[in-house]
Amino acid sequence: MRLYIQSIGVAAAFLTAQACATGEPPVLPVKTKIIGAGGYIYGFPGLLMEETAVRATTAPYPCGLGAPMNTFKQLYDRPGPDFRAVVRPNVDTLYSSAFLDLSEGPVVLDIPKIKDRFYLFAMLDAWSNNFAGPGSASTGGKAAKYVIVGPDWEGELPARMEPVYAPTNLVWIIGRTEVRGGNDIKKVNALQRRYRLTPLTGHKSHEDIGECQPIEGQTSPEDVIRSLDATTFFSRLDKYIEENPPQTDDEDRLKSLMRLGVGDGDGALHPNLRRRDLKALNAGMDQAQDFLDFSFKLLGRTSVWSPDPTMVSLGEYDTNYLVRAVVSQIGFGANKNIYALYQNAQRDDDGDPLSGDTSYKMVYENGNTPPVEAFWSLTVYNDQGFLVENPLNKYAVGSNTGLVADENGTITVHFATKQPEGVPEANWLPVPDGPFEVTLRMYEPDQEIIDAEWTAPPIVKE
Repeated sequence: MRLYIQSIGVAAAFLTAQACATGEPPVLPVKTKIIGAGGYIYGFPGLLMEETAVRATTAPYPCGLGAPMNTFKQLYDRPGPDFRAVVRPNVDTLYSSAFLDLSEGPVVLDIPKIKDRFYLFAMLDAWSNNFAGPGSASTGGKAAKYVIVGPDWEGELPARMEPVYAPTNLVWIIGRTEVRGGNDIKKVNALQRRYRLTPLTGHKSHEDIGECQPIEGQTSPEDVIRSLDATTFFSRLDKYIEENPPQTDDEDRLKSLMRLGVGDGDGALHPNLRRRDLKALNAGMDQAQDFLDFSFKLLGRTSVWSPDPTMVSLGEYDTNYLVRAVVSQIGFGANKNIYALYQNAQRDDDGDPLSGDTSYKMVYENGNTPPVEAFWSLTVYNDQGFLVENPLNKYAVGSNTGLVADENGTITVHFATKQPEGVPEANWLPVPDGPFEVTLRMYEPDQEIIDAEWTAPPIVKE
């Protein structure tokens, strides 16, 4: 994993190299190519956020996360194999998603009293930075009222509400509420119906979204951004930067983009860019995307669960644009590690890719399960990051699913296409016939997880 991070750093030094900020296009195509690569890595998460938000908030609203601006879309059931709104969907919690437009004023978030249950309302800015996360850890289960304030607001705020200051006017709230077995889902649905978003002005937000539009066959937001040519990509980025000013630490990156005419908000590239410049920009973008794909594949070439939390701090990227871009393509909307820490495994302890042709196990010796304040789980996905249908409709196991321990307290989780002989059904997690991956989720992790003092056991062949 350390080698992976080092390679990221070396490549980032090349891909984000800065050209002299004269305001004129670079003379040499190689410099234009470098700016194109760095600009693509910088801008991809923002344009992905824009594409996701526009699609979700445009009628007819898509099934999954679609709803008008400033309105929650509640998912009242766990995602299943047909769910395609995001990759690696979470089956431990029920989603409450909303995109906010704070340009017209603050929006109030009301959360009812919730006892003995994990919940989190992660808030992401227009560049996918997780700037806040009200939840069970911060409220202690008490009812709470937050007023979410955009960067341009200058009015007074009610004293009875806790302010949350957003860096950008575009905000994505990803609410997650823990759901357990049996009829617990009805209890969570009742809570979801009490979650409220209301403009501070008092006008009721839109609640009736009507029939949703199936998303089968539609090009994903990620694929839309991947398919853009240089002229379209950087023209869109120009407007997006104007509407969602980046953090001040991005000044060097913005100076580099000004060489292309990006940053003045007119939606047009520099008039002096020539055909060879556009060709170089496209080549740089292709190189950057190839590297992002390579980075994701490299994550799966280690038998160690990744990412290492001491190496990558998800949700808060500062100027680490490369990690931000990689995360946007493998887990868009990632939480901060302090809220919930996710790790992924694509290979077993021998370094071989996980496949349904083989049976595996994961052993928590003497009850050495993840040290968390809330709960933990293991979920199986295919190699595209989606759930795969199985006879039990069972996609995850964990601390909430009744895992059976032996007399020493050891818990063994088995991964196989069919239930292994002598293994309790509670400890068997069905896997697809082909390649698959496993995601370990740890909610409200203890510090020893964040510091990598506790590490997950490997997945080994039976």
